[in-house]
Amino acid sequence: MRFCKKVVLTLLLTWLLVSCSGEQTPPQLLLTVSKKAVDLGMCFPKGTTEIWRLQEPFDKRQILLSNPNVNYFAPAFSPNGEWIAYIESNPSASYLGEQKRPTPGHDVVWIMRANGSEKRQVSEYLDSVDEHTNHTCYPHEYIVHSLQWSLDGNYLHFIHNRIRENGIVYDNYIFDMREGENYFIGEGTIFEFSPDSNSYLIGDWENGYLKKGRLEDLPESELENLPLDMFAGVPLSAGWPAGFGEPYIRTRNDETNILWEYDPALKIWRKLWEQSGSLIEVGQTWTAFFLEDQLMLIDSRSGSQHVSVPLKTQSYEMQAYLGFMGFCQQKLLMIDKNQNIWMMALGNSGIQSTKELFEWQSLASDMDYWLVIGEESWWDPGGKMVRKTRCAP
Repeated sequence: MRFCKKVVLTLLLTWLLVSCSGEQTPPQLLLTVSKKAVDLGMCFPKGTTEIWRLQEPFDKRQILLSNPNVNYFAPAFSPNGEWIAYIESNPSASYLGEQKRPTPGHDVVWIMRANGSEKRQVSEYLDSVDEHTNHTCYPHEYIVHSLQWSLDGNYLHFIHNRIRENGIVYDNYIFDMREGENYFIGEGTIFEFSPDSNSYLIGDWENGYLKKGRLEDLPESELENLPLDMFAGVPLSAGWPAGFGEPYIRTRNDETNILWEYDPALKIWRKLWEQSGSLIEVGQTWTAFFLEDQLMLIDSRSGSQHVSVPLKTQSYEMQAYLGFMGFCQQKLLMIDKNQNIWMMALGNSGIQSTKELFEWQSLASDMDYWLVIGEESWWDPGGKMVRKTRCAP
């Protein structure tokens, strides 16, 4: 089985446990859904995507955003659950072989209250163009469908892709919630907020740079260079999840993934561990890999193997990995071949329980809706504790 190799959907999902006035509200999900089945990476016809909100027991939907003239993508709760960020998209169309660039459409980032009120524009209207060929269509210039909050909820990051003669340009922006200002911070394919929400990483492995800046110094942040000389020409990704004191880099050697952590005193990268398989996510407690027909969960800091998650049982056949949620990543969400979402509770000894959150057909039975898959954004009920606590699997 080729797990999550081809999915007919894209899912933009946020799990939320909001605490307000001492009372805990039921868990909630944000979903991007489409009125048309679209292959991953392809274009959505105008007005076919909506943003829904679901609340436990997930048997009813609230449509937060829907418009016949635009599409909506990438909903993401702020860490305190008060705000939802999202992308409004209205691209123009270009066609293969055309000499003249079309007048671009637009993508724009907005935020709104969790109940859908108080909408505020975050970004400028940025160019958006879909490229059409005889048989396919792909987003060409657009805001990447991944909106990232700092853990304190004061900053929001997004990337806008531009096409130029010498290739793709990745423009990075940070919106300051307190100041209401949007800052361009540079070009790069790598970006992460630090767990303490004081710093950020920006870089590009192809151009051989990775730098760290302070958020409080925006827009004139002086950047510290993190050397990449030892990785020259090697494809890499970087991250900085809660539980890591310094950023990490992930490289791949043949079939092996290697995780490196930065030592600021010596200004070098130290190897943490190496592991075979196809890496999906490095988290504060667990790191997830695909290995043959299994989903393997290992300790993020030591690399020792702990849990093997079956992808096919008598009850389900999993088709997509959605991501971790909860304090110390104690729960895992996945989707089966029928678009039903499942939750697995994890403990020291492995999987403690598995349950189906809802059946998609019962939720969307009145119309032919499809989940839209890709970007996950979790709100952690551990709140600020998770930024200071080392979670032990």
